Amino acid sequence: MFSEKPVYILDGALATFLEEHFHKDLNSNLWSSSVLASDPDSIKQTHLQYLNSNCDIITTSTYQSHLPHFLEKNYTKEESINLMHLGIQLAVEARDLHLKSHPEKKILVALSLGSFGAILANGSEFTGDFGNFTNSQIYEFHKSRLQLFTQSPLSNQIDILAFETIPSLREARIISTILNETYAFGNFSLFSHAPAWISFSCKDDVFCCGGDVFKECVEVVTDGCRRVVGVGVNCTNPVFVEKLVRDAKVVLDSKSRGDEVALICYPNSGEVWDNEKKQWVVVEKQKLISEFTRMAQLWVRAGAKIVGGCCRTTPEFISELSKTFNNS
Repeated sequence: MFSEKPVYILDGALATFLEEHFHKDLNSNLWSSSVLASDPDSIKQTHLQYLNSNCDIITTSTYQSHLPHFLEKNYTKEESINLMHLGIQLAVEARDLHLKSHPEKKILVALSLGSFGAILANGSEFTGDFGNFTNSQIYEFHKSRLQLFTQSPLSNQIDILAFETIPSLREARIISTILNETYAFGNFSLFSHAPAWISFSCKDDVFCCGGDVFKECVEVVTDGCRRVVGVGVNCTNPVFVEKLVRDAKVVLDSKSRGDEVALICYPNSGEVWDNEKKQWVVVEKQKLISEFTRMAQLWVRAGAKIVGGCCRTTPEFISELSKTFNNS
C-alpha cells in the first residue's frame, strides 16, 4: 500500500492545534470530537492547513468519538451518529478541496480510532490500566464503533483504519481479532475494503505504556493479522522513537514482511509537560521543529516509512518534514 514513495508524510496534532490556534476548550470526554458539534469548520480548516503543508495522509477527527459520550451531551442517537460521521465527511471534503488545486497529488484518509483507554478519559491509554473492564467489553467497544463508522455514507472514502495510542498487547490482540473476523450488518461490513495500522504509545525506548515489550507487540500483531499493513508508535517522546523503529524493523525483517508492513512514527513535539504547573514548558518553536526534523531523519534511516506528528506538533512541523523528505 505504501510502495509509491520512499517516505509518506502524515499530518500532525489535531486537538492541541485546535486549542492553540482556534482557542478551543477541549475539557470533555469527547476531546477534539466535541468540536464536531461546536465548530466543524475549524476542523476542516485544520485538515486544509496540514494538506497545504504537503502531507500525504490526513486523519479524521474521530479519535475519541464515542456514541454514549455524545448521548450524555443530550444529542439524540441520530444526531450523535451523524456527528461521528461528520468526522469522516470533513476530512473527505478537505481532501477533495485540496485536490482541486493539486490534481497531481494522491491523498489518503485514515480513520482515527483511539484506544479504549481514550474513551475512559482517565489517561489509561498511557497506562494500559482499564480497571475491571473485560476483554469482551473492550472487544465490543471496538467492534461496535467500527460498525457505526461503516454506516457513514462516505465510509468507502476511508483508505486505512488507524488504531492509535494502543498501550498494551492485550488491546492490540483484541483489535487484531476483530480485523481478522468477517462481520456483515445488512449492506455493511467492517471496512472490509480498508487495511489497518496499529500504533502504540510507549513510555521509553523498550516498553509500551502498559508495560509490554514493544518489539513483542510488533511481532504478535504482524504475525496474527494480514490486514495490518502498518505498525509503529505515536504520542510518545520523540527521543525514544529511533530505537523503537529499529526494534520493529528487526521483527519485520525476520518475518520477511518488511515490504508488506510500513513502519509508522508520529510522536509528540518533544515539549515537556509540567504536571505541577499544569502547563507545557515553553521551548522556542523553531528549535523544536529543527530538532524534531533532525530526529525524523534518523527514524527514516532506521526504517520508518510514514512519519508525522502527534500532540503539540503543527503544520510547520509537517511542512519541514515534507521539505526534508522531498515531498513538497
